[in-house]
Amino acid sequence: MALALAGTMTFAGAVTLWLVMPLITALIALLNPVAAALHIALGFAGAFFLLGKTGGLPALYTGAFFLVPAAVMALFYRRGANARTAVVACFLTVLAVLLLQLALVQAVFRFDPSAGIREYLERTAAQLGSGDPAMLPGNWEDAAREIAEGTVAMLPALLLFAAFALTVVNQYLGRRILAWAGMSVPGLPPIRTWRLPRHLVFIYLIALIVGLFPLEGFLGGAVNNLLPLLRLAFTVQAVGFLFFVADARRWPRVVPVLLSAPVLLFPPFYLVGLLDTAFPLRKYFVK
Repeated sequence: MALALAGTMTFAGAVTLWLVMPLITALIALLNPVAAALHIALGFAGAFFLLGKTGGLPALYTGAFFLVPAAVMALFYRRGANARTAVVACFLTVLAVLLLQLALVQAVFRFDPSAGIREYLERTAAQLGSGDPAMLPGNWEDAAREIAEGTVAMLPALLLFAAFALTVVNQYLGRRILAWAGMSVPGLPPIRTWRLPRHLVFIYLIALIVGLFPLEGFLGGAVNNLLPLLRLAFTVQAVGFLFFVADARRWPRVVPVLLSAPVLLFPPFYLVGLLDTAFPLRKYFVK
């Protein structure tokens, strides 16, 4: 049922989408391989039967996408690995699946993300201009190209954030489903205790300085991918810092949750995590 809902273009489908991987993780962790494969196959077949060919294919695609990372996390759970190992393995697997899908789309369909975004923006601008040409700036074609190139440049950060969000939700919900089923799974340490190694600050500064120069080829791609990854890590550190301060000051538990929202939504707040990593800020909040 969850897979069938996830294959629909509705609000319920968008919400249920986040339940697919935890449910598959729980099935593989709880059942033997044959029983788990049978249950998953029946779920896929049921989703295809309920939605038909039009909705069933997206549902099958969704299930297939989540199958590999869910299996990886479940196998680590079955082996009794600690939560950090399972989460890192799941994160890397989700990221690898996303990159593989992007590569397949580009290779099979000859899809260029920059060109596709630019064509969409140009088509939208042309529709607006047909009604009132004054609504469009004179250099709208250059603006569309710059927006498309900027969006593609942000693609590594978007992929990293998507992999991180899917992994965190899978760990949180999957662990609770397994606990409800009677299987004890180790949880992550409290977020207030999360700390990044200080040498990441120096790596970030070096990458930032190198990125000031025009780079092409492998080095340019490496720097462009490294900076978003480190900023994501510092953003998580900033959230941990908020929970640490809230615990030290004995604030209500809802306060750090509410404060974390702008930290996650507005990229400049990663600087809080950067400063927390570079300097011993936390000792000033401990009495």
